Amino acid sequence: MARPVSEGLPYFPLDVALDEKFELIEAEFGLTGFAVVIKLLQRIYANGYYCKWNHEVALLFTKSIGLGGNAVSSVINNGVSCLSVGGHDVPQKNGVVSLFSGGGIVPEILRASINRGIFDKTMFEKYSILTSKGIQERYLEATKRRKLVKIEKAYLLVSGDNFSDNVYINSENVCNNSKNVDINSQRKGKESNISCSNSPDGERNEKKVKKVFPKDSDPYKAAKYIADKIAKHTPNYPHIKPAVLEKNLQNWAAHIDSLLRLDGVDFDEFKLVLQFSQTDPFWQTNIMSGKKLRMQYGQLLAKVNAKMNGD
Repeated sequence: MARPVSEGLPYFPLDVALDEKFELIEAEFGLTGFAVVIKLLQRIYANGYYCKWNHEVALLFTKSIGLGGNAVSSVINNGVSCLSVGGHDVPQKNGVVSLFSGGGIVPEILRASINRGIFDKTMFEKYSILTSKGIQERYLEATKRRKLVKIEKAYLLVSGDNFSDNVYINSENVCNNSKNVDINSQRKGKESNISCSNSPDGERNEKKVKKVFPKDSDPYKAAKYIADKIAKHTPNYPHIKPAVLEKNLQNWAAHIDSLLRLDGVDFDEFKLVLQFSQTDPFWQTNIMSGKKLRMQYGQLLAKVNAKMNGD
């Protein structure tokens, strides 16, 4: 079995002349402050373009660099969360105070780094992660030659205008951009009010009663994504002509629904395979319907796995 490909970097660039934000950290905390920020950057790039930060991570991080301790402690003052630093209680938003815990001087350095923009404050408070626009830009530059780079849209701080073709953005909607396939990661499961009778083997008998897929359902959006791709590379394909398009979209959606629901295909995996099937020069002219996608899914998945593992 091939080892999973790491999303992190083996090394990251560090400018000789750092900007004022780093100088201020060093001016306030000395070389310890500089070292802690570099260690945090190492942790981020080892993970990819961000790293999670919570109480447990903070404790382990401060221990690993030898700066743990009880110099910083959380207290509650009149129902308001505070952080006690050097004998002074600093009010914090609910839930944020624990993110600055961990002991020693590290929480102070982290707070100063966020306030000065070394790490993005909104991402820290909303998702409890450490990242920044600069970190993401350097990560995307360093991974240009990789076959596939996955990015969470919720964490994205950079513009997608200049993304390489290998960037896959995990989001909520089907995007017609040839670089990405963004399909809702949570299946809405919306169906029409038409009930479908069951066949003896437990599968729905769609010959008796057709299920109508709403346009905001995942199977329909995936079918529409295939049709949009066909319109670009084979515009005269008869099955995407306006007179028959909606009927075919419903038919393709039914096959895709069966692939997901009956075949038990993982949805995140499906998104990657769908994108590959419509962007690979060979497969995009072979997978031109939902039925073909279901029939060839095993081969497509093998190709995607080989691509991700660098084979």
